[in-house]
Amino acid sequence: MQAIKPLTPPSQKRILITEDDDMVRRTLKLLLVADDYAVTEARTGEEALALLNGERFDLVITNFEMPRLRGNELALIIKRQLPSQPILMMTAYAERLGDCDNPVDAVLAKPFRIQDLRNAMAKLLGAPPFKVLGRLGEAGANSQSCTAMSPEQAKANPAKITRVANVLPELVDAT
Repeated sequence: MQAIKPLTPPSQKRILITEDDDMVRRTLKLLLVADDYAVTEARTGEEALALLNGERFDLVITNFEMPRLRGNELALIIKRQLPSQPILMMTAYAERLGDCDNPVDAVLAKPFRIQDLRNAMAKLLGAPPFKVLGRLGEAGANSQSCTAMSPEQAKANPAKITRVANVLPELVDAT
């Protein structure tokens, strides 16, 4: 008997995460579900393509360096079939992006802050950027509004891609 999938509320955006590292993929899912996204996971590019053949997603988030089918190769296939599909690429190898065809809409360098991920997603989903708020709920001196770089900017300026402490393992350990 096949399990019945719960309906996604109409206001909830659907996200497909393609990441071969189980810890990173599960942590991203945890974070995005907490932000009220409906999240589907794929361990490989092939799994992602199979999911995209039967479902529609508001955003595809993919890792760059994966076995068999790299993130840029996955993005090429997706863009051929679904040219308007927004794709956000995460990578720890920004310097390698200059050597490949990469049709993604934005690049986020690993490690990254949760705020940077949220703002890149907001930009691609057409939502206002998230703000880091002060303790009283007002934007303060530490508030930030970050945007993702285009793939062309990332290729031309790999050193400018945000690189900060990786907080994802801390969140996994806390669960």
